[in-house]
Amino acid sequence: MLLKARDIKKTFPVPGKARKKMVQALGNLEIQQGARIGLMGVSGVGKTTLGLILAGLVRPDSGRVLFHERPIHRLRGAQWKHMRKSIQMVFQHPESAFDPRWKMRKSLEEPFKIHGLPMEKGGLESVLEEMGLPLGVLDRYPSQLSGGELQRAALARALCLKPDLVVLDEPTSMLDPLTQSRILAVIQKSLERRNTACLFITHNLHVAKAVCSQCYVLEGGRLENLF
Repeated sequence: MLLKARDIKKTFPVPGKARKKMVQALGNLEIQQGARIGLMGVSGVGKTTLGLILAGLVRPDSGRVLFHERPIHRLRGAQWKHMRKSIQMVFQHPESAFDPRWKMRKSLEEPFKIHGLPMEKGGLESVLEEMGLPLGVLDRYPSQLSGGELQRAALARALCLKPDLVVLDEPTSMLDPLTQSRILAVIQKSLERRNTACLFITHNLHVAKAVCSQCYVLEGGRLENLF
């Protein structure tokens, strides 16, 4: 099993309210290698928070997440760094994922430097081509790219590290219907080609059915199997 989540609980303050709100996944969430798992729910229910926990970016108050049978929030040093390479996350707003002062080449090469990995000759260009991006984007700034191009670039940066799991947080919700359809096709093709697992966070049932073979819904602090 690639990833297992057990009894995750996370509380955080809600503006204007004295009590804290809880995001609680009851039951078990498991993701196998190559699986396409959806996570649905209305806005503000805690989907992103749960995704961040599963990606190891936010620590739960209780419960645990196992990645390759190892509790990810207890990993340190080289093991933590390896886990961060193996679980990538693509966010809803791609413009916030790139430093506006850097050209795209520097942003896309940065993960290799962070993890001390050599870049395969032509590897970056190959991923850009797969994403349907012209090589000219490498010499442009984020502000010079459209929303769809930025989201493709964010996906390219996540996949170039060859992760085992990608958490996709509403990656198409800010795009127009035509661009959304194209991005979804790119996502499906790229994940299938690499046999990469994904957790696809969305509020759109049509999108979930198009991408995922199994889907959960988060409602009232409970995680239930939808299909």
